[in-house]
Amino acid sequence: MISAIEFGDFSTPSPKPARGFVMHRFLVILQVSVVLCSSMLSFSAAFADEDDAEVTAERQMAFQEQMANVVMIGSFTIDGQSDDKPLKEERYEIDSVSHLGSNLWIFTARIKYGNIDTKLPITVPVEWAGDTPMVSLTNQTLPGLGEAFSARVIFYEKRYAGTWQHGTVGGHMFGRIEKKSPGEKEPADEKTPGDNEKKDVQKPDQKSSPSTPSSDKK
Repeated sequence: MISAIEFGDFSTPSPKPARGFVMHRFLVILQVSVVLCSSMLSFSAAFADEDDAEVTAERQMAFQEQMANVVMIGSFTIDGQSDDKPLKEERYEIDSVSHLGSNLWIFTARIKYGNIDTKLPITVPVEWAGDTPMVSLTNQTLPGLGEAFSARVIFYEKRYAGTWQHGTVGGHMFGRIEKKSPGEKEPADEKTPGDNEKKDVQKPDQKSSPSTPSSDKK
């Protein structure tokens, strides 16, 4: 009698899964993984957006508090003038700053420029370098003051610094930020960049007109 061992094992082998079935299972697992990853990324992005919005709100609030009821006291230079001259003083009174929307802010400030001395709400763009706000003006018209005003001024803690330009006249500006005392008034002889000093810079083709009795009187 011949045993089955001599002819090998004739037991029924386990059926192999069809190739299409394996591929289907792989695609299902892949799809589920993609969905899970997308959900995780969406949640992460939502939390990140929420964190960014919170940080932005905190920075805006800090800037508003920093610039509420303050005086900016400092100095400014005029390009082309001799460095051995004493620095010219400047002073700005700021009642408040408030976020208008996007990158626009409203500065409620006392403006003294030449014969103008008034308090105006001025809308200016403010950009952010990390946690540091910067006023960014480029050839902007300011109400009652004229055209072609440009400036880049940063504010950090109790200091400010930057550049200014009005038409062909410009220079640097820098100083400190102080809270106004109750009832404090601006000194009458303070000047701001570009007012009477602008007369010191004369174009090559410009000739001085002869003085008249009325012009000699101050």
